Amino acid sequence: MAVMKAPKVPGWLLKGFAIAPRLTRRLVTAYLLRRPPDWLAHYRAAASQSLDCLGLAQPERVAQVGQLPMRFVADVMFLRHAPLAALRRLPLRLFGADHAVPVDGQGTVFACSNFGCFYANFLAPPPGITEVLVVTPNVPPQEDRALCRRIEAVSGVKLTLVAASTKSAIAIARTLRKGGAVATMLDSWLSNTPMIVAPFLGHPAATPRGLYEILARTPARIVPVYGLRRGEGFDITYQRPICAMGQTPEALATAVNARLEELVREHPGQWALWPALPGRWKAAADATLAARVMADRADEPAAA
Repeated sequence: MAVMKAPKVPGWLLKGFAIAPRLTRRLVTAYLLRRPPDWLAHYRAAASQSLDCLGLAQPERVAQVGQLPMRFVADVMFLRHAPLAALRRLPLRLFGADHAVPVDGQGTVFACSNFGCFYANFLAPPPGITEVLVVTPNVPPQEDRALCRRIEAVSGVKLTLVAASTKSAIAIARTLRKGGAVATMLDSWLSNTPMIVAPFLGHPAATPRGLYEILARTPARIVPVYGLRRGEGFDITYQRPICAMGQTPEALATAVNARLEELVREHPGQWALWPALPGRWKAAADATLAARVMADRADEPAAA
């Protein structure tokens, strides 16, 4: 896969957000699709191959998935540049919000996924959520921090961005023990990071380990949340919680992956991570083979 760098949009087009934000959002999407970055062709080819592996590569669905990166970029530009009043008028519908209401003595992990626009989920928080620790794969750029300030002004929820690391693991555990809320993506895995091998979309798949290890030792629950595109807005759904305390990291990863798999199979045209799927399958297969070789070596009798 080629490195995905955010494409640039002319300044004159960005100025349109101040005048006609919704129209400009549509125009930005059209502009990006007509002038796609080089990596988009690689993304589309890899997504098509993954969809084909699961028998889901109908032409209209492949075309829909192929537009997702540019639609995401346009969504983020809208959130960054449109007047706050336009953000407040963004059509949002919440489902299952009662699942996310804080429970005394229990922290909550919002298990987000690559549907819709991640940041739009925070524009309409469920009742009782006033602060969220948002864990990102890499050090958040200043633009993302500025975006969070705008979302805070609309939603009233304080968002604290931290990069996944040993240091942030301490902050996550502390937040959950205090009954606070943490949000992060759990439908992806970064190469060269600790993994759990858990079933996902028909094969064992590399799954992020760190958060599940924290959760297994913490009185917390996992609430899967996703936002599906609906016209110019999003339908944001909070699923029933998964109790984490007392379960092994492997059991938690399997339970969350099962929820995510149901969602991906139900809405395959809205999930953006199809290109990364073969890499997760391969990493899991390699890790399983390496563990088997090590076990065989350990069983060999010692040389005289």
